[in-house]
Amino acid sequence: LGINQENNKARMKFILKETRTVSLCAYQPEYCTRSSTVNYDHLTVDQNGYSSGGLDVDSGKFTSPSSGVYMISFFCSVDITHSLGINLQIQKNGRDLDAGQIISRISSDYNYDTAVNSAVKTMQVSLDLGEELSVFMNSGEIQDVLFCVNSI
Repeated sequence: LGINQENNKARMKFILKETRTVSLCAYQPEYCTRSSTVNYDHLTVDQNGYSSGGLDVDSGKFTSPSSGVYMISFFCSVDITHSLGINLQIQKNGRDLDAGQIISRISSDYNYDTAVNSAVKTMQVSLDLGEELSVFMNSGEIQDVLFCVNSI
């Protein structure tokens, strides 16, 4: 009986560990600081099944609470009547990710009075415990920014 109870406890710990999830989204109404990591106004979704890690809205950095694969999504609007475009980069531990570039551009001879464009990037990234993800803005001005990280 004692061995079966220990096996059941070990199995429950494994099941609880496996069912922990991370689902975080942060929102920023407007961001225009070039050559900086995008930060956020507030979290719109804050579900972290771990006691560590998460998304720090002030620094704009997500810290992995567990090793695994994460789905990241970034969305923003671009008022291209005031800017010719944007150039952002998803970074892991401060380094640009391959295929992590987010670009929206318009030609300089564009002649509409008002135009808004959207930029979206979704990708999967493998992270070890404590590794960081963030979005770095090289140039541009963005609005209605949403950055989400979900464990998969």
